[in-house]
Amino acid sequence: MANTGRVTQKSKSPVDDLKSPKATMLNEAVTKALKELSQIRVEQNKPEDEKVFREREEAAKQALKQALSEKKEFLAAVQKQVKDYYQEVALQTSQDNNELLTKELKKRKTDLELVEAAVSDLEAKLSEITRLINKSGSGAKKKATIPKSKIEESIAALLVEAAKTKSSKSAKQYIEQEAEKVEDKKKTTTKTVEEKQTKTASKEKEVTTAKASETKAKAPKAVKSDAPKAAKKAEEGDNGRYRLKKIYKDSVVGLLIKQFGYKNVNQVPKLEKLVINRGLGDIKDDGKKFNAAAEELAIICGQKPVITKAKKSIANFKVRTGMNVGCMVTLRGKRMYEFLDKLISMALPRVRDFRGLNGNSFDGRGNYTFGIKEQLIFPEIKYDTVEKTRGFDVTIVTSAKTDEEAKALLKGIGMPLSN
Repeated sequence: MANTGRVTQKSKSPVDDLKSPKATMLNEAVTKALKELSQIRVEQNKPEDEKVFREREEAAKQALKQALSEKKEFLAAVQKQVKDYYQEVALQTSQDNNELLTKELKKRKTDLELVEAAVSDLEAKLSEITRLINKSGSGAKKKATIPKSKIEESIAALLVEAAKTKSSKSAKQYIEQEAEKVEDKKKTTTKTVEEKQTKTASKEKEVTTAKASETKAKAPKAVKSDAPKAAKKAEEGDNGRYRLKKIYKDSVVGLLIKQFGYKNVNQVPKLEKLVINRGLGDIKDDGKKFNAAAEELAIICGQKPVITKAKKSIANFKVRTGMNVGCMVTLRGKRMYEFLDKLISMALPRVRDFRGLNGNSFDGRGNYTFGIKEQLIFPEIKYDTVEKTRGFDVTIVTSAKTDEEAKALLKGIGMPLSN
């Protein structure tokens, strides 16, 4: 049994017979005989005829002995089959391995023979070519008269023999054709080279003449051409980027002098600065949203905003001193004029149902403040990046002493005031 248990790991072997119907039947017969014998032993204490009891016990022992002997014979037969099977398998595998080895060795031998033959053939050809080259080295002068040298003829012949081409033409005809082809190629190459040389020479002449004429023409005009270019650049300046400043200087100053009777140009009110403030108290605890809103204001104004902090702690609004509550941008000079121009000409016309700004929003000292509800009116802002529509306040600080003068200044610039 030990041997069969060890061998049952194989899938296709006689050990599979241990699970056959015959094996199960023999096992059942042994178990049945054992059960019957144990039952007789249990019933030994009952009052019964001893002779009958002994006969039953003997019959049960005989049945058990027969069942065990049949099972033993079956297992011995299986064990023998297993040994024979594995011996056959071992022999078969050894034979297969030997056959494979012999095949591989034969193949290797044939491959080596083929390679050696090819190498020897190549070496013979190379030696023949070198011999021919050495032989014809002295007759270098005759090469000019001969259409094709002996070396090329021999190489062509060897290549034809190596390729084993089945052509009706002879080797001499093939060589003559090749020689004619070589001569035609030489002629074409010489023609092309000559044409290229003539073209380059003519181009060089043209370039030299053009350079000479340019130097003559440029010499007197060099001083004159620089002055108008500089003047044009000065006139263009910002390419219309700060046109509002130009409008103020050219037209608005004159109109204000006529209207208010200023004796000096310096008395005319002008724009000093532009303050843009944005309150962000609703997102003071969310740093990511706060930074996004500040960056949005930087994109609109073209200048990085300053973060405004709380001055006092207010418990009802959950604000402590030093907490970020908003951002602010102060624009001066060219950036101020650029932002105002963009606001007047592009942003405010995009407001829904726009009918002008309130003309009474002055503070009594010549400063004007108004609010913008949505940042989407500015063309720099993309709709996809906007998380929430937020506005901001814009304060225009002027040097005017009265609201009337400031109003006239803003209307002259083009501010759309309704009253």
